[in-house]
Amino acid sequence: MGSDGYVSYVEKVAFYNTETETTTIVEDYGESSGMFATDDGIAFIGMGTMAISASKVYDLNMETDLSSLEDWVSQNCGIIISGGFVKYVSPDGNLLGKTFYDGSFLDWYVIPVR
Repeated sequence: MGSDGYVSYVEKVAFYNTETETTTIVEDYGESSGMFATDDGIAFIGMGTMAISASKVYDLNMETDLSSLEDWVSQNCGIIISGGFVKYVSPDGNLLGKTFYDGSFLDWYVIPVR
């Protein structure tokens, strides 16, 4: 507790692997939000903690930044998105996400080109 009586904290991303029972804490992005991770260790991280409009894609196994969400979707799905964050990735690779635009969150859905 600080001298002024308030508790100070910093939000950091952490992903828990239920198979290996290990936690990976991602400190590369400062205050950010863990949004989703795939079974093969690809994590989607929202920059900031509120009204997230930008995201990173991170390899939890190698503990390295892969790219921005926009670049990752372009390379892996063949389309251009305007930002936002991923809420869910289905086992077959479909993405469900949100983009903050003009004061509201808009949902989007991407089916990768196969």
